[in-house]
Amino acid sequence: MDKFYHHRLGYWFYQLEIAAQSNQTVERKCIAIWKWNNMFDLEQSIADWRKQMLAAGIKSPAPLEELESHLREDVEEQMQSGLRAQQAFENSVQRIGHADELKS
Repeated sequence: MDKFYHHRLGYWFYQLEIAAQSNQTVERKCIAIWKWNNMFDLEQSIADWRKQMLAAGIKSPAPLEELESHLREDVEEQMQSGLRAQQAFENSVQRIGHADELKS
């Protein structure tokens, strides 16, 4: 697991501890936390994708912006076809390819 998921897991246990000490039932708090953890943030995912591209060596703004534009267009098309944002994003990233493949 990466640091992001460790952080979220720690947050989850912290919230359970708070729920146990408050008037809220643990079950109600768990449901709220599950919903929060399962919300997909498309903009954050695209920002993370950009960071991965930069880290892999795609540093020129023009190619990176063009790739992001294609990514966004593909995500939008898939969502209009009925896919959820997360699945559309994952499919689009696979279609565009990984940074190492794009550099060569």
